[in-house]
Amino acid sequence: MKNSLLLLFICILFIQCQSDKKHLIQKSQVGLITKDTKVSDLDQLFETDSLVKPVYQVSQPKSAAEYYEVYAKNGDHLLTINIENSSDTSAIIQNVLIFSGDFHTKSKISVLSLFKDLKEKYQIEKVETAITSATVFVEELNATFNIGNKDLGLSEFSTDEVKVEQIPDNAPFRYITVWFN
Repeated sequence: MKNSLLLLFICILFIQCQSDKKHLIQKSQVGLITKDTKVSDLDQLFETDSLVKPVYQVSQPKSAAEYYEVYAKNGDHLLTINIENSSDTSAIIQNVLIFSGDFHTKSKISVLSLFKDLKEKYQIEKVETAITSATVFVEELNATFNIGNKDLGLSEFSTDEVKVEQIPDNAPFRYITVWFN
């Protein structure tokens, strides 16, 4: 009986560790996607999800940066994977945009976290302002966290400079980008 319980506990622990690895955000890694992942690996990595590949018309030129989108079976947008050239199966990934709260860092930071959580766990390198958002850089993860202007107390379209101290603690993230360069 004790051996059965021990075996059951080990199985549950193993499954939990595999599940965490599948959704872990680290430097140059998002879940099972690493800097060495090739375009040809994506179908296998997301066989239980819905992988949307770029579609082109003959008259439409391919862009320099192309992307794949990953959706859960229920339709939730999980990831957008940006690559250099989708027609090259050995092409590598440039970055991954994370939209799902299932993906998290070792410190449990995800798109469902607030800015306060991020600054308590990681050093903020800098903040850059765009027209509709601010981008927060975290070098330790080689990642950026996007916060919409509305959540910064700015008008929808603004080029006002934003400093770390000005970002409200309760500001949510729109998405996280992990860079693979």
